[in-house]
This record gives sequence, C-alpha cells and structure tokens, in this order.
Amino acid sequence: MAMREEYAPWDGKWIGYDWFKLLVALILLLLLIGAWLAFGGPPPRLPPLRAPVVSAPAAGATLPAGAVTFSGQATPGSTVRVVIDGTPVGTATADGSGAWSLTTTLDRAGQYQVVAEALRPDGTVAARSALQNLIVSAPAIAAPTLNLPNRVPPGSVTFSGEGAPGSTVEVLVDGQPIGRTTVGADGRWSLTGSVVAGERQVIARVIDASGAPGAAAPAIRLMVIAPPLITSLRDGAQVTAGRLTLSGTGQPGSQIEIRDGDRVLGIATVGADGSWSFAYDATPGTLQLSARLVGDPASASAPLRVTVNPAVAAVPPLITSLRDGAQVTAGRLTLSGTGQPGSQIEIRDGDRVLGIATVGADGSWSFAYDASPGTLQLSARLVGDPASASAPLRVTVNSAAAAPPAQPGGTGAQPGGTGVQPGGADIPAALPRTGGNSIPWGALAMLTAALLGSGIWMRLRR
Repeated sequence: MAMREEYAPWDGKWIGYDWFKLLVALILLLLLIGAWLAFGGPPPRLPPLRAPVVSAPAAGATLPAGAVTFSGQATPGSTVRVVIDGTPVGTATADGSGAWSLTTTLDRAGQYQVVAEALRPDGTVAARSALQNLIVSAPAIAAPTLNLPNRVPPGSVTFSGEGAPGSTVEVLVDGQPIGRTTVGADGRWSLTGSVVAGERQVIARVIDASGAPGAAAPAIRLMVIAPPLITSLRDGAQVTAGRLTLSGTGQPGSQIEIRDGDRVLGIATVGADGSWSFAYDATPGTLQLSARLVGDPASASAPLRVTVNPAVAAVPPLITSLRDGAQVTAGRLTLSGTGQPGSQIEIRDGDRVLGIATVGADGSWSFAYDASPGTLQLSARLVGDPASASAPLRVTVNSAAAAPPAQPGGTGAQPGGTGVQPGGADIPAALPRTGGNSIPWGALAMLTAALLGSGIWMRLRR
C-alpha cells in the first residue's frame, strides 16, 4: 500500500499546491469587505438638530383667508413639521442652506397658533420653534350691486340689488345710513327706506363680521320728485262754465302739464312753496283732469272726472228784513234776505264781516247776531266777490229802554209825568192812555143821561 506524501507548512512546498485556494479566499474576503462597506457600514453622522425658526408670516400678522406660505430656517437636511392649533398641517425638508417652506390653506377667519418642529429620522420631535400667533381676516366680500329708477316720489322707496349670499348690506342716502339687510341665499337683497324730495346720492356697501364697512358700489344719483296733484277739485265735482282756476302741489321749480284726457290745457310752474295754479275758460261738458311733469307720463296724477254745467245768472244777495234808515233796539238781531240757492254770502258792516250764511234751496237766508248800540252799514255779498255786494243799509241801533210799569185802568202814564210814544215822542200825562180794548163806560153813561135829560125837557115845553 502506497504511503501519502505529507508536506510541512514550513518547508515551502504547500504554496504552489494551494495557490488557487488562496486566490479564491482572497477574492471572497474582498467581496465581504466591499459588501460590508456598502450595506452594513455605520450610518453617516448628522449634525445635531436645532429648533427651526418661522420667519414668515411674521408673528401677529393679519392675513386674508386662503393660501398661506410658512417659511424659515432649520438644520440643513432636517425635516420640519408645521403644527397649527395643535394639528400638523404638513412637513418640509430644509435645503443645504437650512431654508424651508410649506404652503397650506387657512380659510376660516380668526386667530391661529403656529409652531414648527424638527423631526428625527424616527419621526420623534427633536426641537420646537417658539409659539407665535397669526390672524386670518374674513374673506373679502365683493361690493353689492344697487338697482334704482332714475326718479321716485318722496316717501317710502324700496332699494334692491345683488350681493354675496349671507353678507350684510348697508344703504346710505347722502352719506347717512338708512338701514341694513342680509343678502339671501339666491344672492338678492332689498331694503325699504324713506327719502325726501331733492337730488340724492345713494350708496350700497358691505358690512363685515366685525361691523366695519367694506366694499361699496358706485354712488347712484336719485331724483326724488313730488308728483303733481290737483287739490282744488275732487273726483266727481261739478263746476259752472266760465273762468276755472285749478290749483295743486308739486316739486318746487318743476313744470307740469294740466291735461283733459290727452289734451294739454296748459303748463304751470310749481312755486318755491310747492304750490301751483292755472286758470282757463271751461265750457259745458265733462272733463278728465290730471297733472303730470312735462314729458313724463309716468308722473301723471289720477284723473278727476269734473262736470262743467252751463252758466246761469247768479242772483245777488239782498237784505230784506230791514230798510235803509231803520231803527232797531240793541240785542239779538236777526237779519234775513234772498240770494242764489246754495251760495254762501257774507253779512258785512262796512268792511267788517259779521258772519257767513248759506242760501237755502228756496232762495232765502237768515243770520242772527248780537247788535250793540250805534250805526250800522249793513250789506250782503257772495263770499270773495265784492262786485256782488248789495246796496248798504244805514241802520241805527238804539239802547234797550226799560218798559214803564202798568197803571190801573190800563194807562201807561205816571201821575204828573209824561209817557213815551213808540217813536220816542213825549205825551202829556193828563191825556189818559187806554190799555188793550177797554170800553169808556163812564163817558157812555154821562152821554146817555144827557140825551135822556134833553128829551124830557123838550116834552115839558110842549
């Protein structure tokens, strides 16, 4: 049996025999070292994480609602997380210079608390920035629109327009607020207020949640004009043919047309006091009277139906209860006379109006008043018509005298004195005054006795 040849390491013969094995072992060793270096080596050493800084927006800043970009400085390569009111809103990585930024949306008005956190690779917080406040204002609301006619009458006016649903709209007239309203869900709003005559400036503006005024619509000029009215007649009135004076009210300085249906009777100018008048010759028939601003059919007043009757000769008023030169006693004096039925007359003493009476349907009138002693110049005339005055009557009013006491036998004379005739003349007291229808029986008896005595004496002579 053959014996195996042995080699000792120190004799040098094994080197040639295991060269291949040695080379393979060396390659494997190199591969292991490379793999360890590539995949299993120690992690790179990072610089220590410092607290991030939020530089924008500045602390306490007020921003409009919407997108907000936060930015600042942190450890280069570190992860920064932004937390608002305790809720993370996103992360950002600091670049090589340490700058970082993050954009988020804040659409709710109010105050927010913001902090930035530096995160370790495992997600834990390594450091935090200082807490800072941020204010977000309400979203800007567009100005409302305002719809108005060019002209309105004084009084109640409804303003309207469109705006952001739920927003508050305030209306100002000549810079003075007249009210607020809320825009409906359909984007429309309306508000009723009062305006006075004249040229007005109207503005509609937004009021924000804090009560401050916001965007406003352009001012609109509004003409507030009093519509013309006829006030001297009523619908259904009856007048007499002839000169007819119409009057009424309107916007001072405006020109108005007085119309009968579609026919223009004339034009009048409203005075500074807001009144106007117009006279024309009315002929018998039916009128449809109205007034309107010149060239503005929409301003026409309601038509008044007026009947014009044929003119009749007016009966002048007369006083028939007294004559010129009459004398009356002071006290209650009743005057009466005649005139045009339905007319009103003035009873006058010279230039002084004692009173007014209405002539009845039978053409008569009466008027009572307390007359004082003196002389009157009484006349009657139609109210407001000096030309219709009756001829003046001169009437003397005497003081009221006390009546004398009655005497036995019906006489009104005082013994030894004088009596008074109705006209004021004195009579002797010796003349008896009979009262009523008394009969003088004594004188009759004496006459009878005389006649009898005469008859007896004549028979005795025969």
